[in-house]
Amino acid sequence: MTVGNFIGFVLGVLVTLLLTYLKSHWAKRGENAAIIRDTPEITRRTEEAKEPFTERAEGVKFRNSIRLAALDKRLAAHQEAYRRWRGLIGALHTPEIDKHVYECQQWFDSNCLYLEEPARAAFYSAYHAAFSHSQRPSASSMERGDYIAVHMANINRVTEAGAIIEKCVALPALSEKQHEDIVKAGKEAELEV
Repeated sequence: MTVGNFIGFVLGVLVTLLLTYLKSHWAKRGENAAIIRDTPEITRRTEEAKEPFTERAEGVKFRNSIRLAALDKRLAAHQEAYRRWRGLIGALHTPEIDKHVYECQQWFDSNCLYLEEPARAAFYSAYHAAFSHSQRPSASSMERGDYIAVHMANINRVTEAGAIIEKCVALPALSEKQHEDIVKAGKEAELEV
């Protein structure tokens, strides 16, 4: 091998290495430019995709926080509705029933939104039935069968309310997902501390 061949060989290797390096460099530089160019669009699309889920999650968190904030008041309202319902039952066949009905109506006007919908409807129906019962027409002004049917319907509406209020105040069990969310939130809170 002559010096000229050796120099040609070394120059060939250097040119090949240089061309390989430049090709790799320009490819990486092009990839980086594409990433820089596409990142805002990818970010925008990602945020657009997350937005409905984020809004829904925030809505659920807000509703749950409101429910929890009013939980004591709601439980107290159900307890008071139950107590007043028991007063209606005790006074149903006494001259005191009108006083109890009036007190129930006054309390209901101030607290009905704290009651679950079934408890609200049952309590309202109970004190209205108790009032109708106290104002019932005499047996002589109605057919005997109609009188008994109206009388029993009113008594049933009053007595059924207690079970409905009890059912509404029972705290529902947590679903598996709700349990997982609570555990996750607790762990995240621990990490923040």
